[in-house]
Amino acid sequence: MQHLLFIGYYDCGYEKLFIPLRRKFAIVMKKTFLLLSLLLFLMPAIGQSQNDLVFGPVDVMPEFPGGQRALFQFLSDNVKYPPLSVQREEEGRVIVEFIVEKNGSVDSVAVARSSGYDALDREAMRVVGLMPKWSPGKMRGETVRVKYTMPVNFRLPKEKDAYKAK
Repeated sequence: MQHLLFIGYYDCGYEKLFIPLRRKFAIVMKKTFLLLSLLLFLMPAIGQSQNDLVFGPVDVMPEFPGGQRALFQFLSDNVKYPPLSVQREEEGRVIVEFIVEKNGSVDSVAVARSSGYDALDREAMRVVGLMPKWSPGKMRGETVRVKYTMPVNFRLPKEKDAYKAK
């Protein structure tokens, strides 16, 4: 009778495997993995209404009033190089991310990648927070919240006295 219990029992060299039990375990593990994957995928959407979702790339991306050229002009007019950073000759690029709300206002400004200098990071966040309302992004014809990422570059001029005159 003992041979009936071990149907599918075979010797594979170093170890012995019980095939039916191993298959059941594999099926249970696959189902558990699929269930956990589904839960992790749906978790961010649980508890959020459609109005709270923030989109990345959308059909119509948000635009600064006046376009890219006006955005660069706004940044150059409003960035005030921190005096301590001028003394220390700190330069760099700060990658700033923010959300353009449905009404076009800028919200949730954060540093995505630092320049390595706190003063430059704070100045980039300050200037982005000053931005006027953008034209909002659209997805399938509906106005949506959009996450936007952009660089703010800090470069000192070659002439050393350029900032002392201002």
